Amino acid sequence: AVREEKEYQKVTTAVVRGGSIGTVLIYLLAPLWILISGWRLVFWISATLGTGMLFVWLRLCPDIKQEPGMKEGRSESGMQFLKSPLIWGIMVAIVLQGALKDGVTTWMPSYISETFRFSNSASILSGILLPVLAILSVQAASYLYSRRSKAPLFSSGAIFLLGAVMAVLLRCFSGKNAVGSIICMAMLSGCMHGVNLILVCILPVFFKSSGRVSTVSGVLNSCTYVGSAVSVYGIARMAEHSGWNATIVLWIFLALGGMILCLTGIPAWKKRFGR
Repeated sequence: AVREEKEYQKVTTAVVRGGSIGTVLIYLLAPLWILISGWRLVFWISATLGTGMLFVWLRLCPDIKQEPGMKEGRSESGMQFLKSPLIWGIMVAIVLQGALKDGVTTWMPSYISETFRFSNSASILSGILLPVLAILSVQAASYLYSRRSKAPLFSSGAIFLLGAVMAVLLRCFSGKNAVGSIICMAMLSGCMHGVNLILVCILPVFFKSSGRVSTVSGVLNSCTYVGSAVSVYGIARMAEHSGWNATIVLWIFLALGGMILCLTGIPAWKKRFGR
């Protein structure tokens, strides 16, 4: 079981890292493609690469079968696990994580442009720091979880706290130091990538014995997109009406809220899963 868990964490981390590497490449290549032949070329190349990957997948992975050792145990009926207050607390924490991760990523160029009067191209290019730090953050979160705690809620709470610290520093740098602001925003977003790895990718495997790994994974992952959808609209509205400084203060409280939800859920988690 220990070997299976390590292998699962290793593969999950690699998949998340792969997505971030793809984001870095698109940040670098998309401007070049646009320069060569306009924005339509970005969509044509993306579609071609996606189709090519489909054939590669079908060729290399024609029939993926579940390993005997990884079969889930007795299944709970329906969505029984949703009756647990612990799960609801985790779901809300993931919503907050999604709001911070995707909200900061989406609106960072606008913040940089409006606050420091950077050109649009320079503001967008500064965003390349986000996926780079996301890769490092995912690796750090994986290390923290596997080598230090093996406790998903404790690890996530600690990373949420670090995110809150980054948001506080961002508030201090806002309007005064562009480099410091960009680094803090990238670190805040990176911390949320780390939380996402633990709460959405690693945590569901604990439900293997109840036969609900896939269901729990799907439900928790959907919470990320709830937070993302709310933040993409909500951050724009708040920045427009209250300014970026008030928006950054909101980010501080969102990160602290996620930390509190994770840490207060530890006793119930230990009672159910032992760590």
